[in-house]
Amino acid sequence: MLIHIVIIGIILTVGGILFSSEIHGLFPQEIESTTSSIKSDVLGFGSKTADSIEKQLDQSSNIIEEQIDSPIKLIEESKTSLSEKISNIKP
Repeated sequence: MLIHIVIIGIILTVGGILFSSEIHGLFPQEIESTTSSIKSDVLGFGSKTADSIEKQLDQSSNIIEEQIDSPIKLIEESKTSLSEKISNIKP
């Protein structure tokens, strides 16, 4: 069944390519509106993809910064605590 659908699609595509000038002559406004719509969709996909990638990179960098900062803060707190304990030791 899938093979039949693929064959029909190929036949329609080849027919569209072969008779594109006649189709354009019969339906000039429809062709122009369709191509402009497709162009705007393609440009929209590019900007949406770029925005999505930028958003994901920002989220990833925030997560990485949090994962790096939390051990550093823990080390600084431990250092402060140890300094206080060492200073409280009386000889």
